[in-house]
Order: sequence, then structure tokens, then C-alpha cells
Amino acid sequence: MVTTAEDDGFAAIWPRLFTRRNLLHAMSVGAGAAVAGSSGLLLSACTAGAPLQATNSSGGALTVSLFNAFPSLDPLAGQFEATQSIANLWSERLYRVDPFPPRAQISPELAKGMPVETSPGVYQVKLEANRKFHNGEDLDADDVVYTLNRIKDPAENIDLARFFELFEEVRSIGRYEVEFKLSVPISLIVERLSVFPVLSRFVPPEQLKLRPVGSGPYRVTSAVSEKSVRLEKFNEYKGPRDQTYEVLDISIVEDGNARISGLRTAKFDVIEQVPPTAYESLKGDHGVKEAAVDSYRSTTLIFNCGKPPFSDARMRRAVCYAIDRDAITRTSFFGLAKPAWGGWIPEEHPEYVRPELVYKYAPTRARQLIREAGYGTDPVPIDFLIFNESYVISQQPIIEQNLRDAGFSPNMVPGGLGLYARVPEGRFSALLGYSDASTGSPDIDFLLRFHFYGPLPRQFAHWNAPALARIERLLDEAIEMNDETQRRQRWSEVQDIVQDEVPIAALHRVKQLTAWRSTLSGYRALPGPGFLPDGVSG
Repeated sequence: MVTTAEDDGFAAIWPRLFTRRNLLHAMSVGAGAAVAGSSGLLLSACTAGAPLQATNSSGGALTVSLFNAFPSLDPLAGQFEATQSIANLWSERLYRVDPFPPRAQISPELAKGMPVETSPGVYQVKLEANRKFHNGEDLDADDVVYTLNRIKDPAENIDLARFFELFEEVRSIGRYEVEFKLSVPISLIVERLSVFPVLSRFVPPEQLKLRPVGSGPYRVTSAVSEKSVRLEKFNEYKGPRDQTYEVLDISIVEDGNARISGLRTAKFDVIEQVPPTAYESLKGDHGVKEAAVDSYRSTTLIFNCGKPPFSDARMRRAVCYAIDRDAITRTSFFGLAKPAWGGWIPEEHPEYVRPELVYKYAPTRARQLIREAGYGTDPVPIDFLIFNESYVISQQPIIEQNLRDAGFSPNMVPGGLGLYARVPEGRFSALLGYSDASTGSPDIDFLLRFHFYGPLPRQFAHWNAPALARIERLLDEAIEMNDETQRRQRWSEVQDIVQDEVPIAALHRVKQLTAWRSTLSGYRALPGPGFLPDGVSG
């Protein structure tokens, strides 16, 4: 059912990220729900060199097609990609991470300077005093307190809560000054204060689903769940972002053909997630620009570590050696991805350290590991779930043959939402989907803690080994350290453990493919989902 901003509920969709909340949400919808996705016949309506029709998007409006549907516009209700992308337009944060590579710079947005540590573990942040919410209310310290307390409230069951376990208390010490009391001093206080938008304490969470209120440069004026959002320029915006468009019209279009056709007919000015099969054909289009940007998006393989055969780490390593990632790069991604042989963290990340174990395509080594794990000559049966998204499902023939050649007998189970209902129940051996944790933050603690700390590895990878407890201790130690060398040593050890144990493996690092009308001046493609209208005109 499609609902509008006037309706009480919202239609549920399948999750786009491996998060505890999203997977539980998928379970509640039911295994039989249908999934709308790309057909895989992505070139049928995309003739190379087809002319771009004259634009009809004048009048100060930018029209954009996003790929991922959203169940809600509440940015705390789950790390849905479209939700977070749209929230960047209508909300502000205390600190803002540079959205463009290398994403290493963090600057104040609502904060008036960097945090000041007044005593060990106590930090004070002053706020800009001229910010207003879209409803006319002033944004002040009490709104920051409200937002963080909502995140930490166990009854809310918010994914971000795990990143604020050290925050014991947050309180206003003046109308525009906030104090954060932590159980111990941490080295990443600015990074943590950059992961959440500040929400109005006068707006109930229910309203945020389709009528959110923030202090950002645009305000949401209408929304249809899973379908579309219209935002209009907020004239009382006082922040530093440069906005030229009066209106942003966002359409959610999951079919790749439809997104490309919309760009070619000038229905859309910008489209994200260009299908790899169609990317080269766009280069011949007059009036179109495109970009393939390195991103944190990964095709991600979750193992069921709670039962044989993948309760044995050697069998998980065998799969990592067995899959021919170079062949998949050529046939599924057309060269627009690269194998993540060297671990979970991208090699371009400033905190990346090459792990001791680097996987390469080695079927002989895979077969050896299977024998070492005590399995005989008979093929090892596994239920291999594979997500029904075009560039994921297209990998099935290669992966299935690779697994058979290594000594497995895979039952390949493609599907959508229903697959996720099987995961927490343990009714699977491995699941291939995709993930991008950088929608929260690109810092290494966030990327590692997102996947290898707390409920996700235990409840969905069914991994509760001593190595996991070791990872959690190392991450907790690292965030408390001011010595950069010691922090990096612990993060390096975590990367080694993850690469050796591989409860969750990143198989490919996928480029973010974006296309836009060449008449847009100043447009830059992001390294992740969404778009940025700052400084763009045309």
C-alpha cells in the first residue's frame, strides 16, 4: 500500500543494508512480500548515442531519480540509504563530514567551533544562535539533548545507539551550549557528533515518517512513501550551504531502464545507480555526463557461523578463495568494481592497513581447506542465498560453478525480502547482498563497529566466538586512546582478525555510478548514495 503524508502509517520495504533494525523490519513484513527491482535487461531501452531531449526542468527545479525506496523519512528509524540521502537536504548536524573523497575533513555545521574538553571525558559544544527549524522554532541546546537521548533510549531500538554507549549524560548548560559527559575520554568525539541530525523536540517521531522538520536548506512539503519527495527552499536557512534551486523533486525509481530513459527525455536532471551494463552506452549520449566514483559500497557475504559447515573458519576461508572475483568484475560489473581481496576496509581509506592474509582466487587452496576441516570427497551441501538485485544476481552462475569446483554442493536461492526472514532464524548457510555503512560515517571505528560489534554479528552471522569479544575490546580500547600509533595498531589487529575469521566478507568494492544533464553547472558526483545540489545551477 502506498501512503501519503496525510496517512497514519507507511508502507514497508525490503532493507538496503545489513542492520539489525532493517532485518527485523523485513521479518515483520513477511517472507512472501514481493520485491520490485531491476529486470536485468538494462540495455533494452538504452540505445547508445540516443539524443537527449530538450530540457523542461526550468523554473528553479532540480529533478532527481534515486534508486532506493524509503519506508520513512525519519533518519533515526534505520540506516536506509534514501532516507539518509534525503535527510542531508532537510536537516543539519553538529559537525559535517566532507561528502567528497577522501572524506577526511570534518567541519562545524550547527556547532560554533570544535568541542572543548573541560575535564576528562566532559566536552562542551557551543551552538550557532541563529538557526531555526522549518516550523519557526529556534534550534537550541535542548534539541540536541532531545535527539541524543532519543538515540540512546532502549525503547526506541535505534541502530546508532551502539555508537553512544560511552555517553553517560547530555545536558544543556545554556540556551546554546551543550555538555556531553562520557564514561571515559575518547579520541573520536567529533566523528561521533557528526553521525546524527539534530531534530526538534517539539516534533513527534511519528510525524518524521513523511513530514520531517529540520533546519536544513530545504523543507519537505510533500512525500509519498516509497515513491517521491518534494522539497522547497527554506528561506530562513542560515547555514553555509549554497542553494540555488527553489524546488527539489525526487522520484524513487528502482528500474534501471526507467532511470536512464528519464534522464534521456529530461524527466530527470540527475540519476544515481546507473546500471553497470548501461554505463558505457551513456558515454555516447550528447548532453549527458557520467562519473564512476570509488565508494564504500560492497557486495557482502554473510556466513552462518552458528552451524556446519561455516561454524569452521576454514570453510569460510575456502569460499573466499573459491570465488573468482576477477571474472565477476568483468562480467557483472563491466570493470566498474574491484575485488576486495585485501579486507573489509577500502585500500584508499587513510586508516587501512594491509592484513597478513590476502585472499586471491585459489580453488586448489579452497579444496585443501575443506579437506583440512575434515570433510571427505563428497560435495558439502550449503544453502546459498543471493539477493535479487541486478548486479548481485548476475554473479550467480560464476559463484555457483566456483563453489562446485571447490567441493561444495550449493543450493542457490535467489530472492528479495523473504531471504532476510531466514537469516536471524539461521535457515541459511551464506547470504550475498550489499552494504554501505558510510551513510553513517566513513571513519574506521564506525565502519568496523557497524558490522563487527554488538547484535549484528551475533544475531545475523550467528558468530559469538572469542575472536568477536577480542574485536570489541580492541575497538573500545582504540576509541579511548589519544596516541595515534596505538589506535592504529588496534584497528590493524581488528582488520587482521576480521580477514582471518571472515564471519562477514566484502567481495567487491562497487563504484558509485551517477549521470546528469551536462547543462548542470557545478555538479559533482558523490562517492555514495544520493546527490548534492550545493552550488549547482542550470
